[in-house]
This record gives sequence, structure tokens and C-alpha cells, in this order.
Amino acid sequence: MSAYQGWIQLLHLPENLGGPWVFLISMIFFLVFIFVPFSLTLDFVERKMVADLQARVGPNRTIGSGFFQPLTDLIKMFFKVEHNVLVGSRSWTLLQSASIYSIFAVLPLGSSFLYLNSELSALVAMVSFAVFFLATAMVGLKLDSLESILAAFRSTAHFFAGIIPAFLCLLTVGALSGSLNWISIGAAQNGGLGHWNVFSNPYGAISFFTFILSGFLMFQFPPFHLLDDGNAQHSGRRLALFKMNRSFLILSWVVFAVVLYLGAWDFTGDEPQGFLGALSEMSSVLLKAFFVVLITRVTSRSFPQIRMDQMTDFSWKVLTPLSLACLLGATFWVGGGK
Repeated sequence: MSAYQGWIQLLHLPENLGGPWVFLISMIFFLVFIFVPFSLTLDFVERKMVADLQARVGPNRTIGSGFFQPLTDLIKMFFKVEHNVLVGSRSWTLLQSASIYSIFAVLPLGSSFLYLNSELSALVAMVSFAVFFLATAMVGLKLDSLESILAAFRSTAHFFAGIIPAFLCLLTVGALSGSLNWISIGAAQNGGLGHWNVFSNPYGAISFFTFILSGFLMFQFPPFHLLDDGNAQHSGRRLALFKMNRSFLILSWVVFAVVLYLGAWDFTGDEPQGFLGALSEMSSVLLKAFFVVLITRVTSRSFPQIRMDQMTDFSWKVLTPLSLACLLGATFWVGGGK
């Protein structure tokens, strides 16, 4: 199987259906039946675990011992009245969502569930992230309040502080795998845990944690987050869309981390075959992503709030030098200096 044939077989689509239609249908299917359940389940498990750490009960007001609490919270947002909505900000909000969900085209859920697989796939994702942060900054400026303007500048500072070490980490994996092609990166890690980039050499391990932290800094996830978490600029349906966008951002970032460092869709070391093998690839990627997000988010809740100047200092003085050292070390490692 190749390209996006996995989606065609999974959704029983006609073989002669055009690529854009396959992309649109599969993206809607992914968002509704995979992403939303994934995010709501993750939110419930995280809130329960954090509540246990803080000696609280956690969500328990809905059936299933509170399992549907994240869903009811999302539904309530759609019926709340919006405020601070300017006509000019709607177009930038639309651009935010478009830039985020365009990442689906390069989201490596498996070798048969990937639309764009080239040497530029990862760079396309970085461009989408850049457009998202541009739109986020413009939304803050359009709201024409001091708080929103400052939030826009903070978001821009976080982006530049995080994107540079993340890009260097990406180049590190390219040096280790000999390619920035998603399928080639996954193939280079086949064969079990010992072949995964995070375990096969010290530079991959350091680069993995640097990449994760860079993403958390860019997207302002705990502990690299502001006190209002961006909620003050949004309300009602826009707040629900804002939270869904953030969830998709973190899922995309962690899926990239899984493919770059945690063996991609390799789980048992065996090469999957056929349609069931393609499904096992997607399941492997999502399962790894679930536990990575869960572990990092619960662990980050144990750290105190970090000031903005501390966030940027941490990036420029720690993450950026580490990522550059990993790139140089990986180059010498592959070139015979190991």
C-alpha cells in the first residue's frame, strides 16, 4: 500500500475518487471519529490523574464517573454568548484554523495514511505553524485592547524562542536517518527499540526532549503557559474552537515527535503487511502519542508557573545550545566519529 490508499480502503471510497475529495472526507472522518474521542479521553484521564496528585475528586458530575465531563464542557461553550468579537478578527480566526488543519496533509499516521511525503513534508508543517502564530498575533492586535496586544507579542516571542531549537532537532533526525522523508525516517527505525532514534544514540535522546519542550514553549502548554492560558481573548464558540485548535496542535506535534524519535509506526519490529498492517501502523502512532502527551502533561503540572522572561531565557540559553550540540554530534556520529 502507498500514499493515502489506507484512507480509501478504510472509508470504502471509490478508487477513482479525486485526491482533494479523499483528503476532505478522510480529514472530516479523522477529526470526528479519531481526534475528538482521542482528545476528550486524554482530557478526562489527565484531569483525573492531576486531581489524584492534588488530593481532589476531579470530574464526577456525568455518567461513567465523569468520563463525559470534557464533552459536556465543550457543548456548553457552543451555547455561551460571545464577546469581544470584531469583524476584522474573524478572517484571522479562520486563517488560524485553516493553517492548523492543513497539517493533516503531512501528518504521518502511517505509511499508507500520508498525503504528502517528500523531503519538504516536515518543513511544510513548520510553515503551517508559522502561519498559525501570525494569525494568532493578528487576532490579538485586532481586539484593540492592551491585554490582547501584549498577548500577541508574547505569542510571537514564544514562537521564535521555540521554533529555532525545534528546527535544529528536525535537522538532527535528518542527519541520523539520512532523510527528512517521513517514510524513510520510519524505515530507518524499524527493528525494535534499539533502532529508535531516542535509544540508538545519545544525541537522539537529548534531541527528543528538546523537541518536546520546544513545542510546549511555542504552544504555551504547562509549565510554559500564561495564567489566563489565552482564554481571556475568546468566548463561546470561538473559545471551543480555540481549545480544539490547541488540542490538534499538541497532537500533531507529538505525532511528529513519535515519528522522528520513537520508531514511528514500528512497534513489534516486524514489517506490517496489507490493510490490517496499515491500521496497526496508525494505532501504534496514536497509542504512543497518547502516552507521550499524558506523561508530559501530567508531569508538567507538578512544576510551578514560569515567567515569560524565564521561558525565553530557557530557550535561548538551554534548548537552542542543546539542539545545536545534538545536530553537530549527530553529524559526527553518522560520519564515523562515534
